[in-house]
Amino acid sequence: MLLLWALLFTGTAASAELRLSTGLQGALSKVDGYEALQKAAMLVQQGRLDAAEEQARLALADPQTKAVACSVLGTIRFQQNRLEESAAFLHDAIRLDSRLLGAHLNLGQVYALQGKARQALDLYDAALTLKPDSVPALRQAAPIAERQGELERSLSYWMRAKKIEPDDPEVLLGFGRVCLRMDLLEDAEPALAKAAGLKPDEPAYQYTLAAAKVGKRQFEAAQRLIEQLVEKQPADPQLQYALGSVLYIQGHLAEAAARLRESIRLQPEQLLSNYYLALVARDQGNDPEAIQILDKLIERYPDHALSREALGGLLMSVQRYADAESNLRAAIRLSPQSVKANYQLGLLLARTGRKQEADKQLEFAKSLREEDAASSRLQLRLLDPGR
Repeated sequence: MLLLWALLFTGTAASAELRLSTGLQGALSKVDGYEALQKAAMLVQQGRLDAAEEQARLALADPQTKAVACSVLGTIRFQQNRLEESAAFLHDAIRLDSRLLGAHLNLGQVYALQGKARQALDLYDAALTLKPDSVPALRQAAPIAERQGELERSLSYWMRAKKIEPDDPEVLLGFGRVCLRMDLLEDAEPALAKAAGLKPDEPAYQYTLAAAKVGKRQFEAAQRLIEQLVEKQPADPQLQYALGSVLYIQGHLAEAAARLRESIRLQPEQLLSNYYLALVARDQGNDPEAIQILDKLIERYPDHALSREALGGLLMSVQRYADAESNLRAAIRLSPQSVKANYQLGLLLARTGRKQEADKQLEFAKSLREEDAASSRLQLRLLDPGR
């Protein structure tokens, strides 16, 4: 929901009741405009948007309150899901008074919802120039950067917010999540553990902590956390998948299969639940079932490198060399640094009598081994099973 920061002026924080800041009160000379804004803010908070708009338009007629009135109207339009009009009002507010921190934040959020991520990072940065210690600006900017794949930038925002609010669970969760994505597990785990302790009843906090536990290969601890979540939400396909994948990693194949099948029953068109179920079948010695699952999975997700890699290995074991080579080469095209896919292709080339090409391929796989050891840790995450 849009933060109701419409009444911020030159970076002064607004209260929860959306009262005008002291600085703004001093700047306003006409009591009518001030009173109208006070009433508008109160009515917005009460959800009486039509009445709030009437008061904001009264303030709009006063030159000294016009900028803030535009900001209030932008907030009202946002709550009415009229984003284009909201953006226009907020843009006018900033044009009239570039010091309005709240208008920068709110327009940034409108742009984010419209998919204009670059414009939203620019506005948040402008807001932070006005007020460098604005935690709301940092909290809004960080997820935008994360979604854009700018993890280092996102982390810098979270670090600044964490320094200001070290005990804020939302800040700790955001910081820990980005650290997790960057494989900074030693930084991620304590932040996520603290956040989970502050929000013991919030599934997202417990789930993200479990992801960190998996990354650190603390599988039993992760399993306990996820089991508690599954007990509360047994119909959640992602939680069933998460428990199944953690059980698989520990070698509990029968239990893993049961959880993965339940996840697929709840939401059939998944990627990773089906992928792990195929691995369970393979490890149980049921190669035909594993091949069948992977064949169907690749029909739906032809660019999933791990499925291609697993299917290539299975097809090679049943001497379907042409199909195996096709899948392994596809896996390498999709994930060129995969040691396993490159190594298996080298073995296949050797088996089919292409010794010179095989030696070259195996040497390349060997050179990738050290790098793969690091990247394999990144794969030990409770990823979304695909929707």
